[in-house]
Amino acid sequence: MNSKPGSDFDSVRNSEIAFLRFEDVYQTLSELMTDAFLIVRVEGGIVLEVNRAFIKMLGYHESDIVGLCVTSFMVDVPDDFSVTVGGSENTVEPCLSQETLWKHHDGHAIPVRVRIRKSDAHGEPVFIITASDISELKAKETALLASEARYHDLVQNSGEGLGIVDTEEIFTFANPAACEIFGIPADQLIGMNLTSFLGQQAIEEIALQTAMRKEGQKSLYELEIIRTDGKQRWIIVTATPQFDADKKFTGTLGIFRDITERKLAETKVRESEQRLHEIVDLTNDWIWEIDPEWKYSFVSTKVFDILGYQPEEMIGKSPFDYLLPEDVSKVMEGLRNIVHQYKPLNAIVNRTKHKDGRLVYLETSGIAVFNEQGTYMGYRGADRDVTLRKLHERELIVSKEKAEESDRLKSSILANMSHELRTPLNGILGFAEILKEVLSESEYESMVDNIFNSGKRLMSTLNSIIMLSQLESGKIKVSRKTIRLASLIESVTKSLESIAEEKNIFINIVDTPSISIDTDDLLFTHLVHQILDNAIKFTHQGGITIKIYEALEFSRDWVVVKISDSGIGIDKAYFDLIFQEFRQVSEGFGRKYQGSGIGLTISKKIIDLLGGKITIESEPGSGSSFSIWMPLEPGVEMVMEVLPVEMKPVPGEKVSAPSEMLPIVLLVEDNIVNKDLTILFLKNLCTVEYAPDAATAIEMISTKQYSAILIDINLGYGMNGIEATREIRRIAGYESTPIIAVTGYTMADDMEQIYTAGCSGHIAKPFDKKTLQKLVAEAIRVN
Repeated sequence: MNSKPGSDFDSVRNSEIAFLRFEDVYQTLSELMTDAFLIVRVEGGIVLEVNRAFIKMLGYHESDIVGLCVTSFMVDVPDDFSVTVGGSENTVEPCLSQETLWKHHDGHAIPVRVRIRKSDAHGEPVFIITASDISELKAKETALLASEARYHDLVQNSGEGLGIVDTEEIFTFANPAACEIFGIPADQLIGMNLTSFLGQQAIEEIALQTAMRKEGQKSLYELEIIRTDGKQRWIIVTATPQFDADKKFTGTLGIFRDITERKLAETKVRESEQRLHEIVDLTNDWIWEIDPEWKYSFVSTKVFDILGYQPEEMIGKSPFDYLLPEDVSKVMEGLRNIVHQYKPLNAIVNRTKHKDGRLVYLETSGIAVFNEQGTYMGYRGADRDVTLRKLHERELIVSKEKAEESDRLKSSILANMSHELRTPLNGILGFAEILKEVLSESEYESMVDNIFNSGKRLMSTLNSIIMLSQLESGKIKVSRKTIRLASLIESVTKSLESIAEEKNIFINIVDTPSISIDTDDLLFTHLVHQILDNAIKFTHQGGITIKIYEALEFSRDWVVVKISDSGIGIDKAYFDLIFQEFRQVSEGFGRKYQGSGIGLTISKKIIDLLGGKITIESEPGSGSSFSIWMPLEPGVEMVMEVLPVEMKPVPGEKVSAPSEMLPIVLLVEDNIVNKDLTILFLKNLCTVEYAPDAATAIEMISTKQYSAILIDINLGYGMNGIEATREIRRIAGYESTPIIAVTGYTMADDMEQIYTAGCSGHIAKPFDKKTLQKLVAEAIRVN
């Protein structure tokens, strides 16, 4: 050989180095493996080496295992793995994977999956064995098998039918209970179409239900089936959609419950109840049952004819709920001794309210009811309508009470509406008034005028509604005094001249004798204002003429104020309609004229209250004449003088002194807009300090003396203005301090409460600058 010296040595050296590196890698991998690892000598099955995972799995020390026969920790030896100790015989496949049991150091068995490969180490045949602990997997498999067994038992032994149909409604599974319901064995039911058991209506229902389940919706419904033996059964179905792994609809899981017996029982009950109801409904009385708590448990349909209620409306309610409130105590007292002794109710007459509010007299008869054990269960009886036997004046009394209750409710609603509308209107009109004073550009002046005029129109409507409510509720008291008629007419005319001028029409007063009449000047002024305002509204050219004269009719002297216009006129067919509430000749979406339709209603109610009358003369296109007739009592004073037609309001005094010398007024107001407006209106008259609520105001008043107090009545949460006024009057030094109520409540009862509480004056929202300044200036001067 011609090899160079040293070459064999180098080759051997390199092999040793490579071997050492391999051994190092091998040791590292062996220690990092999570599976148990063993090297076993084929001859004798002696364990040569184990890794750390093996030690951890079986709980042995390495010294306990190495040198032992591998079968020493095997509970059972794999079928294809046999070792003859001391020999080399084996039947191991090139790579064997089996499940077996190994014995832990503490004695318990561990299920493992082993992989065995035959190899050699340093020229010696060995087995390389890896093992995985499958205890958790085996536990899960055991639990799964147990669950499947339980599920199988549940499905097979369930009292409810379970079945699965595919997308074509064909049975693919059915448990014994389902087979019993459908009356056919499982081997015949599976493969049949569900619709073969159904009528046409049920087939349509199934189609709808299947469409829902394709969308993933569960459903619960009743179904009538016809079995192959011809018997009809009712079932209730709980249907759940089934989807595959790709979320494709594959069919329906149904739970069937046979409710045929229940349906038959319900049918019998309905038939029995129907017979009873027919008998009950044939009587002229309404039959009832009442439980021990005196609540209706049964009411016959005849009650609708007598009281206007459906039976179900009365179930759970007491007869006392339908009595007139003033009769409840009396009837309870009369029944107490009867019911406590379980005595019969013998033709007891009571007053009951019909659903529509009218009075119905009922004659009640009944007996106590006991169950089989003798327990008191209530009363059973009948009520008969005996209204026609009672006196007709009793119905008139109830009608009057009903009207009074309705008026009280309407008054309450309108009082609240008055406040809620007047408060924001105060800000709208007030700030519009300020803007009119400071804006000089005509474009903005026109805008402000529109705001101001719109607010005034809304205010006029509100005042009319409140006036109507007061008239209808009877809360307006007539305060008569002698008034000079001509002066009143001229004053009203003057107040409306600007509106007439805008329309380019005239108002002439002719034949105005100086006559005085005894009447309520405020109401009569409102009456004339309404009639004249109405004439201006419906007159577009020409004008209006007012004439005052005396007339004799039916031997009685009258003073007549005749207001004639050249307007559109009214057909005689509408003479009655125009005096009805919220009615106009032109109504609906196509109405031609603005307004609430209550001006003439108010006029009619005022004239009735004053003891007069209104007559109409009119033709369409020829104008109208409204005549106000007031009785002229004998000995009425004939006055020749005419007073000035207009009393202009005195504006508040403007003080030019420094603000620190101005009187200090406390404003109690929770509405920021109204607070800011009031301060602006009074900025040159006094210094205004502000409290947002009653509690703050009382605290400020307790430590400081104010010249006057302006207090809003509705202060939101907490103490209201009336309650606060009472508290302020108790504070030393404020016994006579002017307290002015600022309120959106303008009903007569509201005013009475305001002054009774201790207010020395009031101003209604919305108010203008001059009126507020005048009122505060007078209060400061008085104080």
